[in-house]
Amino acid sequence: MRTCAETVAWSKIIVDRGRDRILGAHFVGRASHELVSIFGLAMKFGIGASALREHLYAYPVLASDIEHVFGHAWVA
Repeated sequence: MRTCAETVAWSKIIVDRGRDRILGAHFVGRASHELVSIFGLAMKFGIGASALREHLYAYPVLASDIEHVFGHAWVA
């Protein structure tokens, strides 16, 4: 993740773009448990993928990288 200056980190987000719904999320890296918790809450309470991506997070915490874990191929 960019904020942690890690050399190895990995994420995969599964999104139903038609319904803007997060179906799953996988993370490997330092403090991945924080991101899993955020994505779990989003899935439980129906927070859309675009809302989660566009939200402003505190910096420099791991959650501030959420925009980047969605990747550059995102089409809102």
